[in-house]
Amino acid sequence: MIPVRIRLKGFLSYKEEQTITFEGASLWVLAGPNGSGKSTIFDAITYALFNAHRGGQQNAEELIHKQAQALEVDFQFRIRNRHYRVYRTLKKLRSKGGKTRASGTRQAYERHSDTWVPIPNTDKEEGFKNWIKHLLGFDYETFTSSVLLLQGQAEKLLQYKPKERFEVLKHVVDLERYDRLYQCAEEKYRNARTQWEAVRQQYDSIPTVTDEQLQQAEQALQQAEHELQACRERSEELHRWRGESIRWVEVRQQLQECQQRLAQTQALCRQAPTIERDYHRWCELRQHLPGVETIITTRQNIQESLNRLSRIRQELATLQTELARLQEEQRRRQEEYTAHKQQLEQDRTQREAIQRRLLELAPLVALLDQWKQVEETIQRLEEAIHPYPADLEEQSRKLDAEVDRLSRRKEDYSHLEHLHRQQSRLHQAVAQLREAQTQEQKLFAQGQQARQHLQSLEQQRDQTQRAYEAVQQRLIQAQTLEQQARRQLEEFHSLRGAPTCSLCGQPLTAEHYAAEEHRRQNALAASQADLHTAQIEARKIRQQNEEVKQAYEQARQHLEHLREQFSQAKQRAQQLAEQIQTLQAECTDAWRRLSPECQANFGSQPPVDWTAITYPSREDLTQLSDEIKRLPVLKSRADDLRKQRDRLLVLQAQWKQTLQQRDDLQRKLPPHVDPASIRQQQQQLQTQDAVLQQEIETRQKTIRALENEMQRRENAIRERENTRTRLQSECKAEEEKQKHFQQQIEREERRLPPAWQQAVNNAGLRQWHAWKQEQAELEQRSVETLYQQLQQAQQQQQELQQQLQILQERERAFPPEVRRDPAEWDKQIEQVKKQDNLLHQRWMAASVEFETLRRHQKKRAKLEENLREVELEQSRWKKLSQLLGREGLQLYLLRKAEEQIVSYANCILDRLSDGTLYLQRTQTEDGSGTDRALDLECINRRSGGEAIPIAYLSGSQKFRVAVALALGIGQYVSHRHQPIECVIIDEGFGCLDREGRQVMVQELRKLGQYLQCILLVSHQEEFADAFPNGYRFRLIDGTTRVEAV
Repeated sequence: MIPVRIRLKGFLSYKEEQTITFEGASLWVLAGPNGSGKSTIFDAITYALFNAHRGGQQNAEELIHKQAQALEVDFQFRIRNRHYRVYRTLKKLRSKGGKTRASGTRQAYERHSDTWVPIPNTDKEEGFKNWIKHLLGFDYETFTSSVLLLQGQAEKLLQYKPKERFEVLKHVVDLERYDRLYQCAEEKYRNARTQWEAVRQQYDSIPTVTDEQLQQAEQALQQAEHELQACRERSEELHRWRGESIRWVEVRQQLQECQQRLAQTQALCRQAPTIERDYHRWCELRQHLPGVETIITTRQNIQESLNRLSRIRQELATLQTELARLQEEQRRRQEEYTAHKQQLEQDRTQREAIQRRLLELAPLVALLDQWKQVEETIQRLEEAIHPYPADLEEQSRKLDAEVDRLSRRKEDYSHLEHLHRQQSRLHQAVAQLREAQTQEQKLFAQGQQARQHLQSLEQQRDQTQRAYEAVQQRLIQAQTLEQQARRQLEEFHSLRGAPTCSLCGQPLTAEHYAAEEHRRQNALAASQADLHTAQIEARKIRQQNEEVKQAYEQARQHLEHLREQFSQAKQRAQQLAEQIQTLQAECTDAWRRLSPECQANFGSQPPVDWTAITYPSREDLTQLSDEIKRLPVLKSRADDLRKQRDRLLVLQAQWKQTLQQRDDLQRKLPPHVDPASIRQQQQQLQTQDAVLQQEIETRQKTIRALENEMQRRENAIRERENTRTRLQSECKAEEEKQKHFQQQIEREERRLPPAWQQAVNNAGLRQWHAWKQEQAELEQRSVETLYQQLQQAQQQQQELQQQLQILQERERAFPPEVRRDPAEWDKQIEQVKKQDNLLHQRWMAASVEFETLRRHQKKRAKLEENLREVELEQSRWKKLSQLLGREGLQLYLLRKAEEQIVSYANCILDRLSDGTLYLQRTQTEDGSGTDRALDLECINRRSGGEAIPIAYLSGSQKFRVAVALALGIGQYVSHRHQPIECVIIDEGFGCLDREGRQVMVQELRKLGQYLQCILLVSHQEEFADAFPNGYRFRLIDGTTRVEAV
């Protein structure tokens, strides 16, 4: 990831919009005083990418400038020649409880040609987070540990726990792909393990079946099947004989039924005359009774119609009389209504004349009333104006001027008080600067002395080291000679008892043996004395060497301590100088905010040196404060006078306006007007108008009552007329019905035979009911059915005789052995059936046993094969999971990455530490590296080459190691596919001495050839001036301003 451009607005100290571009060079430095907003740039970058900042991911509303309502961050970066843009906003919202909360938006873009195209799903936080993770491959913690070295957190990666360092290195090496493969393989292994356990459980749950068991079960099955077959053949034979017996019984039953039917047919034929007579009578009644019923019913309907017609004619006569009476009453009410209407019109005409006169008098009376009200208002306003003083306006103007003067003095007081505080701080800063400069000179002198002392000790250390090496050489020679003498004496002792001496070839006599032994013992004693002397001298020289080394280390540490104190004193002096400049500028800003009247106390121009200015003193501020204390009282008096003046002006304006109204009314009134007579005339007319109004209302009520009554009578007349029309219609309808009934009777009589016509003319309802009862009795005796049975019996009598002969012949054809009751066969069949069931159960049991054994044998063989396949698959996934796991491929890749990163870091650290520091992985007791990620220790070649933990390094050494490690990670990743191609160092150079900073500058310049982008932040001018490309940051009026260098 290579930063290209960032734009901020409303973000922390960036109230106004600022844009910073990192194109055209690979190394940029951001310089400016402390607190000017340099590190805020990287807060904006992490907020844009990860929605996080140095304060975490909570309270994002605190990122908005205090005087702004929203923030904007627009960050552009490049990955593999593809340009991306991230845009975030955050807006303050006020909740009901008064607490401030924020709501933000986010969107990612990719540039195609010259157009920024939105990336889908990045407007939601979850989609944006997934996109960043997929694109960059690391999170906020990895970014701030390997790419961005935040201010005060350069050693963050070194301070991490092993698990946290592993996660950082995991993102750098991009182990997530292999971890996903490992998780997939582990999941496959667990599934295969579960499947193997399930198959194994099934395999163990099935019993073992031998071939002998299966053969025995098959023989038992065949025996049971043979016995069952014989039993079923016997059952089929019994069922066949039983079927013959059932057919014999059926033939006997058919024979008996045929004999019974033949007897019934012969008996029915003997009743044939009676059945035929009853049937013909029933047919006659069924044919003619419906017509007879119609004629008799219609005659009754005609009689009922005549009765209704008589009743309707009586109602019509009564209705006609009532209608005449109502019409006469309606005529009288109409005449009365007309008279009231005429009188009402006369009253209305008279009242209109009175109202016209009242309208003529109304304007004149209104003018008289207004005149009276205006006179009363003028008198009341004159009484209200009289108490006010004549010079009220002048008093108010003078008091307002005094209040304005004191208000300006009050505003100047706050600025003067701020100026006084800044002057006090300025004097303190000047005094502290003098002390810091004095301390700096003192420390510089002490440092020179300590350096000279260290150089002398270094020479002594080299001399003692050379002496120690020479003594060590002599000690080794003495030890070698002592060992040779001892070995020669032992070899000579081994010759005891030999005839000749193997050393000189002479005979080994007792004298020769004693002399040679004495000589060799003397040589051994001499070598031991020399060895003892060399050991004493070596211990002495070693002690001197240790003392010189200890003194040298103390002197070196003292010099380092003096360097750190000198650097701190120098940094303190620079900070105080910057603070003095800032205080001078703030004093000038405070002078500009003063009023011109107050600025005159300092001169026409702001002072150049504010330390020489004594105004304002504490006495001046106290005097000004006492003067300002009068302001509330004067404001209160001025408000009272202003209110009195406003009220007086309002009263005077009202008084003049009322006088003008009185003059206007006087011009409108006619001359010689008597108000009393006008008012009396108006009252008389109003009384007459009220009386007429009451009479009109009474007459209107009477008219409305007459109208209602006339309407009711009109409705009654209309209702009677409608009733008359209805009755006339009903009368005509009844007459038409009678004609229709008569025609229907004639039509039905023509359909009847003459005998029945004469019977119907003389018959009534009683006779008709008798005929109906006769028909019902015949139907009850089933005359029609008997007649049909008679016809069938006459036809079937001969057929039944022939069928009887056939059945007798079939009955004689059955053999004697089947002429028995089928129940006897059922008993035998039941016995055979029980035997069959028993044999079937035995066969089923044998069959189930055989099938179960055969199924178990096949299933166990199949499961055994599946078990071998699943076990093989399980072992493959397990092996693959082990190879892809943290102890396999991931550990191998991690170790290779660690070796390269440490190698790159050591190359850089060698130059940064002047060849004194060297990194290596922490070694265990057996010399192998630990399994923890980036578990490093440092070797200081100047302190004897012993490995020490990084935690015990000094501050400057830790910073060098952290920078070298971060740059090593960046250099490593720049050669891989992972898109980390930049490094950002935020401050931290203050812990380096001048020489260390120069070395750091040279190393960073060289590193710019490997990385695409390096961003540096420093408040030290000499460090910032060492690079040609950069920006200057300044804090002006509470907002950060950025200028390109």
